[in-house]
Amino acid sequence: MIKEVFCSLLVYLSAIALACTVYFIFIPVFLILYLWRQFVTVAGRILRPDLDSIVSARDAFFIHDDANRSHDQILISIVVNNIVSEHRVREMFQQRVFQLKDSKGSLAYKRLLQYWTRFWGYSFWKTDEDFDVCNHVRKFDYNKLGLPSPMNDSLIKTVMPKFGDIPWKPNRSHWEVLIVSSYEFINNNKSKSVPQNCTLIMFRWDHFLLDGLSTISLFRVLFRSEFKIPRPRQNQRKLSILERAGVLIYLPIHILKPILFTRRPRSKRTEPGQLIYDFSEKIPVSLIKKIKDTHGVCFPAVGTSAINASIYRCLKEGGKNVPPSLDVISALAHPDHTGVMCNYGLLVTGDFPLEATSSADRLRQTDTVLKHISADVGISASSNLTVLIGLLPTPITLKLFSSVFKHGPSYMIAPLPITTSTDYVDDGEIVDVFGFALLRSGLEMAVYTSGSNNQHRFHFLMDKNVFGEASNIGHVFTEELKKLTTTK
Repeated sequence: MIKEVFCSLLVYLSAIALACTVYFIFIPVFLILYLWRQFVTVAGRILRPDLDSIVSARDAFFIHDDANRSHDQILISIVVNNIVSEHRVREMFQQRVFQLKDSKGSLAYKRLLQYWTRFWGYSFWKTDEDFDVCNHVRKFDYNKLGLPSPMNDSLIKTVMPKFGDIPWKPNRSHWEVLIVSSYEFINNNKSKSVPQNCTLIMFRWDHFLLDGLSTISLFRVLFRSEFKIPRPRQNQRKLSILERAGVLIYLPIHILKPILFTRRPRSKRTEPGQLIYDFSEKIPVSLIKKIKDTHGVCFPAVGTSAINASIYRCLKEGGKNVPPSLDVISALAHPDHTGVMCNYGLLVTGDFPLEATSSADRLRQTDTVLKHISADVGISASSNLTVLIGLLPTPITLKLFSSVFKHGPSYMIAPLPITTSTDYVDDGEIVDVFGFALLRSGLEMAVYTSGSNNQHRFHFLMDKNVFGEASNIGHVFTEELKKLTTTK
């Protein structure tokens, strides 16, 4: 108890000292850099008329030092119980997406025609003058990944993580859609294989282009299907004037706490190509709601608690050290997300329990942590800090953002909204969805949720050193979640 009080006191005293530094030294520096950024923007228009707009501060978070690689990639694969050719998908993009304009008369999905380049220390959008949709939408042609035919969900586990090693083509927008025919879909509801006429459509995006919520919006336009999702509710609380003022005080604390108290990773990241991908079985949203109502907790607490129970069990079974809790970073959709092609989310952190007297006890503790996070004004401080850093020249931004994940957190969780509608690609029903974002260097594990028609899947992407090469955390997660239906 004394140690906790001392640590808290140290943080706040240090924050006061840091605040003086930030507001009396750094602000003038940031002002100068901001003016320099504006000057570079004007100079770019005059000296480089081939450049489009400067990259926004939020998008700068995802820029890689190598223009042909990505810090983060979004991979979403949908299974359609009909034949869908690459020619048909190209038509959809050309007729429905590329020409669509927003309320201002600008192309809504112009980023699909753009890549980024550097000018005077900042990153700018640049249009691919030789754009050809055939370069981006095609049959699966990465033969070196060893894609067999027919393909099923167990083989997805070995193929999808390997995309992180594949660079993008120079001077092209960082996205592609790959078509795989003869996909073998197992209908768990009918307990029989349905291999005929199934197509796997694999979407690979540089996170620099868009986020998960923007992807859902793009699917609505591309496939002309509903893709109905609940509106983001997390962190919708409006801040009072006093709380907004508190954000200014909280900002130095938010900067200092990770520097002083972030734990070191549990295991060292290995070389690229050593990622393991696993996922749970399909889980009805109604099951999670039932657990939520039974225990009187919030919806996100159910999945988060089961994830940590799975981590605890896998570490125990693997003979690894099990800490009492884990520091976790969560990526949440911003309640004011416009739905257009952008990156507009929130990063929040929390310390979640691993050890507990029971599954129900862990669930209640997790719920308490999440409620504390949702009431924390530091979320706004985090969002503002990301924007401030993104205003700096790209080389400085890269160094600062990379350092965030250098010594933690233990893992990231990012929920992709689950659709509540039955959706289609032409006459073919979307019967399954797999999705995750490839890890940036420094993170050992990331957990993602995706799904369609009120069916959840939890996806686990991790370095092989976390649990070992034979990890079956997806199956363990399903078991741990079902435990919560029988305990109270």
